[in-house]
Amino acid sequence: MASAPTRGELGRWFSLLRRTDWYAIEGRLVAAIYRERAGSLTPDGYGRGNGYEPRGSETSDRTAAAAVALVDGHDRLADAHRRHTFRAIDDLEAMLDALGRLEGHLTQVSRLVTPDEDQVPPCLPCAAGGAVHPATHLGDVGGRLPRPVRLCAAAYEFVRRTGRIPLPEEAAGHARSGRWRIHVPGPERRPR
Repeated sequence: MASAPTRGELGRWFSLLRRTDWYAIEGRLVAAIYRERAGSLTPDGYGRGNGYEPRGSETSDRTAAAAVALVDGHDRLADAHRRHTFRAIDDLEAMLDALGRLEGHLTQVSRLVTPDEDQVPPCLPCAAGGAVHPATHLGDVGGRLPRPVRLCAAAYEFVRRTGRIPLPEEAAGHARSGRWRIHVPGPERRPR
């Protein structure tokens, strides 16, 4: 069995992942697929040849020989383009499968650490809103709260951003939609 990586190795791996420009990879792969579907290797979608391909196998004319060489070179280029495009697609699929497996393994590890969610104390603000989430943090969130409180990850981020504990209706809304709708009390309305 392989040994666990050091903290420095993990940091290096995650820094490489963070530095990866996923949008550029997506753009380049989409462009390669479009070119492959169009049957052209030029960015504008038109072929490189001049449309002349002699029918005979003997080419005595220099112009015809140059055209045949251009078409043969284009075919080799197209084959290489096709090969690299499909290898990139295969690598992307393998990476997505590996990420799915990684998520599954990490989920299993977290289940092994906390085998029963009923044994883990609940997040107090979410429990007040009717949702039962296991508490992952206990503290005052960097001095933002007057006393330590058990919070789930979502409630912890809410407190970190807003400086207060979520109201029960905010926690219930977050449990339903997965988004925080921050309740801002408005001024009292005066009758006109």
